[in-house]
Amino acid sequence: MAVKFCPECKAILKMEVRGSEVYYVCPKGHYEERTASNKITKRVNRENKVVVITNQVKAETVTKARCPKCSHDEAYTWIVQTRSGDEGPTIFYRCTRCSYTWRVYT
Repeated sequence: MAVKFCPECKAILKMEVRGSEVYYVCPKGHYEERTASNKITKRVNRENKVVVITNQVKAETVTKARCPKCSHDEAYTWIVQTRSGDEGPTIFYRCTRCSYTWRVYT
């Protein structure tokens, strides 16, 4: 998923789930856009109690990263701006073997 910006005020659009559909919404109320895919996955990380919502679109970038669950050394990766705009983005990884998903805050 790419970071999207409001075409009017240039604010970073936030993801909002409504039923089974996902929207990009301007925090100032200027704009909203429905995502192309309405298939979503909701995962709850029980250790950190954080909910991660992503479109079920296969990540195309594969990198070397050791899975904390199965120790496999290859994972899909994508970057999402999960915090305010003045903080670094979050890098997500999904193991190509066991599909375990984890994140690194930058």
